Amino acid sequence: MASCSLVVPGAGSMAEVLPIIEKLSNEMKEATHACKRLHARLGVVFNTLENTKVDDANGVCQTSVEVVSKFLQFLERYHGKELVHRVVEHSTMMDQLRYLHEEVAMLFELLNIAPASNWGEEWEEDHRLQKQVLAATVKSCAVVQSELQDPRDRAEALLLLKFEVEQRGERNDDDVLGLMKSMLASVLMTSKTAEEPLPPWFLPLYELEYEPKPFARRSTGTLHRGVWGDQTNVAIKFFLVDDEVLDERMQRQLEKELEIIFPLNHPNVGRMFGASHISVSPFVVLEYAANGSLSSFLASSETHKEQMWRLLYEAALGLSHIHEKSIVHGNLKLSNILVDVDGHAKLSDVGLLRMRTCSILSQTKHEGSTSNNLRWRAPECLKRRPTFSSDIYSLAMCIIEAVIGEPPFAFLSDDDVRDNLRKREIPDKPNEMTDEMWELVVAMTNSEPAKRVGIKVVLDRLKVFAGKATYEPLKATDASSHDRLLDQHCPRAESAAVVIDSSTIWALASASVEEQDSLLQQMVEECISDGRRSHLYELNGVPALISLTTSSVSHFTQVCALLILSWVAHLDLSLPKQDLEAHRTVIRAPTQLELDRD
Repeated sequence: MASCSLVVPGAGSMAEVLPIIEKLSNEMKEATHACKRLHARLGVVFNTLENTKVDDANGVCQTSVEVVSKFLQFLERYHGKELVHRVVEHSTMMDQLRYLHEEVAMLFELLNIAPASNWGEEWEEDHRLQKQVLAATVKSCAVVQSELQDPRDRAEALLLLKFEVEQRGERNDDDVLGLMKSMLASVLMTSKTAEEPLPPWFLPLYELEYEPKPFARRSTGTLHRGVWGDQTNVAIKFFLVDDEVLDERMQRQLEKELEIIFPLNHPNVGRMFGASHISVSPFVVLEYAANGSLSSFLASSETHKEQMWRLLYEAALGLSHIHEKSIVHGNLKLSNILVDVDGHAKLSDVGLLRMRTCSILSQTKHEGSTSNNLRWRAPECLKRRPTFSSDIYSLAMCIIEAVIGEPPFAFLSDDDVRDNLRKREIPDKPNEMTDEMWELVVAMTNSEPAKRVGIKVVLDRLKVFAGKATYEPLKATDASSHDRLLDQHCPRAESAAVVIDSSTIWALASASVEEQDSLLQQMVEECISDGRRSHLYELNGVPALISLTTSSVSHFTQVCALLILSWVAHLDLSLPKQDLEAHRTVIRAPTQLELDRD
């Protein structure tokens, strides 16, 4: 009878765990024989502990339990793996298995067990045979094709194989590297697609160690603490996505989204270290914020609450940066503003609009509609995609949430919140806010997106509230120097302003050159008004103006269209500034006849 405890934490007694290990060992494909040998050796250790009086002064009982626990975790991780994973994870898996054999050999010594055979020689033989079987499997095109019938599985296999060959070749011996290259060729042939470069952001899940239990749950997925590489602490967000939603078209869109997010590098924007958009559960690997969300940080102490305006200012700096990179956040709320170990605010969940959409669509199929960010959402986003100006609105809701310590409309039902949004109503002014602070919130939540203040004004005011600048009353936003230069070439029309409606937008494309000139003159006058300019977005008029800058034969029409687009970009933040500059470069020089025209 054992003289010490032989209980494996979270799994049961060693007597109960060893049969589980045997069952999982039979599901290890090519590694089954090596795993069954290890199971048998652990059985010898267990029988010795059970049937002899053991001096546990050297901790042999605890060590035995730890080795059994490690082997169980190893099998739970690797059993039943698909072929591509058995290939790309072969070297890592074999290193871990050999280490477990070495630990069992140490237990044999501690317990004075005479080995029945030389485990090292058996290991080498098992490893050699395993490679042979794996090589034969990989060389069978029929087997490869049968495992990769789904396009998403083929896409994942290509990326995993390319990652190992190109990024981790040094950890694989020549035989295994050859297997990977052989399988890569087979997958490419099966896919009948051209080989594409490995995305710099792609990261396989097996590169990470993470806690299975999430530390937070969101409507779109779960968040887990983890470690990547040289002990870098990370947060891993898994998205809940159906195969039907994540089709090849959506995969391409996600790739483009991740290409934009990955290079972001700003002190107030959380880094994305890597991602996989085609895993069973797509995930992103994010910078870990030790102090959690801004909402929990502010609620934890009065000292933290005193830092509120500084942290909101830093969050706005992050928002300004992503807007400069033409990225709409689209899901801004205090739970997506994090506080790092040094006490600085960082925007999280940046630029993952399509990934979130995939997850929401997957849930909607099974559970109906979702209202995950309803209380921070701008009214126009009930019907349209988020924009730069809707981010400004959401940031205002974050300010209210930070001040009162509750989400906006905290005590209303979702239906009542939707009703308020349709009526363009915002929460009441909190008692904790000064008139100047509330003035900013009101300016950020104007019911007409085009009339909301821009991020620069928001930064200026938050900087004041954070004690970093002096206060100046809000005033109407001035046009940029680019706009004033354009004004010199496009004088104000004296004719009556046109009403911007669907017929106006249609006429932009179908009218004669002279009619376009006249129409654009009137539209310039109309679009001086922020409110009237908003009709452009409702009627999808921006693409029509963009088309005129590139296709019109009239220099006057081109310049007037560009002037309106400059207001769209600089005042409303509804057109990326680099796009505006690209359109500016195609404006041709006026002819002498055009210069002489009255």
